[in-house]
This record gives sequence, structure tokens and C-alpha cells, in this order.
Amino acid sequence: MRLVPVDEIIIPDRQRKAPVKEDKLVDLTSSIQRLGLLHPVVLAGNNLVAGYNRLQAIRRIHLAGRFFFCNGQPIPPGIVPAIDLTDLDAIGIMEAELSENVDRSDLEWQDRIAAIAAIHNLRTAQNPDQTPNDTAQELAAKHGLSVETTRKEVRWATALADKLTDPRIAGARNEREAYQQLLKSEEEAVRAELAARVERPDAPSIIHSDLCSALPSMEGGSIDLILADPPYGINANSSQYTKRTHVAYHADDSPDHTRSVLASIIREGYRVAKPRSNLLLFCDFDYIPFMREQCDAVGWRWHRLPLVWDKSAGGGYALWGPIGFRHGYDLIFFATKGDRGVHAVGGAQPIDVLSGPRVNRNRRVHGAEKPLWLLSFLIETATDPGDVVLDPCCGSGSTLIAARELNRKSIGIEVDEPTHKLAMANVLAPLSTILEGDENEDPQPNPQRTAEG
Repeated sequence: MRLVPVDEIIIPDRQRKAPVKEDKLVDLTSSIQRLGLLHPVVLAGNNLVAGYNRLQAIRRIHLAGRFFFCNGQPIPPGIVPAIDLTDLDAIGIMEAELSENVDRSDLEWQDRIAAIAAIHNLRTAQNPDQTPNDTAQELAAKHGLSVETTRKEVRWATALADKLTDPRIAGARNEREAYQQLLKSEEEAVRAELAARVERPDAPSIIHSDLCSALPSMEGGSIDLILADPPYGINANSSQYTKRTHVAYHADDSPDHTRSVLASIIREGYRVAKPRSNLLLFCDFDYIPFMREQCDAVGWRWHRLPLVWDKSAGGGYALWGPIGFRHGYDLIFFATKGDRGVHAVGGAQPIDVLSGPRVNRNRRVHGAEKPLWLLSFLIETATDPGDVVLDPCCGSGSTLIAARELNRKSIGIEVDEPTHKLAMANVLAPLSTILEGDENEDPQPNPQRTAEG
């Protein structure tokens, strides 16, 4: 073990640019102070090979003017214990760094997958006949891991490593989910390609564009219903949500972006809407005052109370974890132009509480996906056969599918290219092939509940 002045250690750019998780760094700093440094950083000469987070923690301890122990030896401020790998060649140094990453339990799965894939690539560079199974057996033996589990990880790593720039892949909670998403994405691409070869006169129009750019170019006075599920503005794509939800949310869900989207839908939507038309927007309650202001500015008449979709039978996200309530409902903002309003379905005036399940978690494409039964009820309540429905945030196309089955024309707008392709494939498929279901085994949606029960 060498003792190296901290200021003499050279940090590679790839490590210097890597994001540092503040909470983990605080915990690591505290652990080193209490328990000592269990594993020295790894150097090749004065070049850092592995241990960037440990080095940052040591810097913090030094800046506080404190010392810590390593192998029972007190380490004074300004000094870093290190293992020297100077005698290794370039491939050996890289492999040492990657192997340490494979061993780290606190490593994000994306970094672990990248490390395993890089080790396999190094092995194949040295031996062109190296197979993923060979790499798995070597890693399992070296790190005391299960051979079967390591085989899966190497297979996943080789498939996922060059796909980590895709937010659908990188946003998964673990490598298993990411691999399943990759398979689903590949299936969607095939379906989209087949759909592109099919021409159907009743096929909805799906515009591949940002809605803020597409809406101003649409014909005025042409839409009977705007039905959309825009961003909620609650940062749903942050780790706070994605680590607790089955399918990650990938769109920009920042408050600023959400206000921009809502303003565009409401203001441009009023222009493209017919003189008598309706507006239904899924939303978070924090944005209802803003939506009312936007409606007042152009002329929509907004309903004082939002609709409530009770989806609690399928569970719900608990923002505070075990000390808080599960969130079991969504809100739907309703406004009308020319007092068109809604009409009875099945002989009953619709009530503002809609009860029914979410899309089955194993069939959900993304975290915000809404079920067909709910979209169908809203369309049937707010339009007549032959009307035109616009969904400016159409996602995988559920609103357009529901409109098609109810004999309504529809237009969708979707900015994300893979999702746009998926929507194109979905809207051309027979309804029987659209995978949808309840969170429970026996779905019993009851959207037409009346005041008398």
C-alpha cells in the first residue's frame, strides 16, 4: 500500500465527469470516518484506476481537518492510501477498474452492465473465440458469483450496453426490466414496420411532431373533442418515482415544460376546436388554477370540479412510503366551448367519479398509460359518432384506438419517434390484439355509476 498526496492523484476525465450521488457520498464519508477505509483507492502510477467516490470522501475528511484509519494505520490530512498497479498493461488496468465495478454493490445497474459488457469486449479482443458463456464462467469464478446468474447478466450486458442512451432502457429499475423493455421495443419496431406497409382508409392521422409546433399549423374549427394525458409537472421521471413504479415515465415532466404544454393545448386547442366542442385533460391538482386561467384567457368554460378516476383497486404509489397514504386516483379537468357539454350514456347522466382498473402492469408500455375502458367512456360521453377527437399527447395511441372502435375520427400528435411508431402499429391492429387488462384477475370497471348507486 502506498501513501500518496491527494493533490498528486490524476483523475481521468471519464471518472471526473461521472455524476456523484450526494447522499451516497455523505454515507461513504461517514462510514470511512467511523469504520476506516476498508479498500484503498487503486492507482497506476499516480493515475486513478478505481475508487473515485472514495477519493472524494477522503477529500471531504481532509478539508474538515480530520484523519481516518486504513488497515489500522492513522492517515493524516492530505494523504490517500492506494494500491499501485503500475506493472499492469493498459488492458490489465482497465480490467482491474471494471472488475471492481462488478464487485461494488452500490453501483447503479447501468454502470454495472456497462462494466460487464466492457470486460467481455476486452476478453474477445484478446481471444476472438471468447463467448459470453466463457466470460460468465470467468467472472463467476473470480468474484464468487453464481454461474447461472452471471450468464444472465453477461447476456443482458451484451444486449443492453449500446442501448443505454435510450431513456426507456436506461430508465428501467434494473437490468431485467431493461432487457424486457429491449425485447418489447424490438417487437414494437417490427409491428410498426408491418403497419407502415398497410393502408387503411379509417386509419387515424398521427403527426410526428412536438405539439407546441404542430397545433398552430392545424386547421381551425375542426375538432369536436380534445382528450389528452399531458405531463403532470411532478418530475415523475426522477428517481423518487422511477424506483417505485413498475414502468418508468420518460417524458419531460418538469413544471416549466408542463405549463408550456398545457398553455399550448388550451389556447391553440380553443382555436382548432369547433364552435361547440369539449376539452378533457388528465392533470395534477396543482395545475388546475393555471388551467383555469388559460381557459379564461381564450373562452373555454371550465367545470369547477374535476372528474375523479378511482383506480385504487390496483394499488397506488405512496409518496411517503410506509408512513403515507397510497395515491389511488387521477383527476380529469373538463371544459367546454359553446356549452356543448356531455350527454347520458346508457340512459344515465354521467357522474364525476369513474371507478375501474388501470392497465395491467405486465402490459403497460409506460407509467402514464390510461386504460381503453376509461378513454372509451370519456369519448362516448363527450362526442357523437362521426366526430373528430384530437389527442396531442397520444403516446402509444390508446385514445385513437378507443375513438376508432366508437366510430369517431381521430388525430394524434406524438414527439417521441419510437412511441410514434408504436402508435402507428397499434391503431392499425384489431382491437382483440391490443393487450390490456386490469390489475386484478376479474376486472369490473364501473364508469357509469349514478348518484342513486
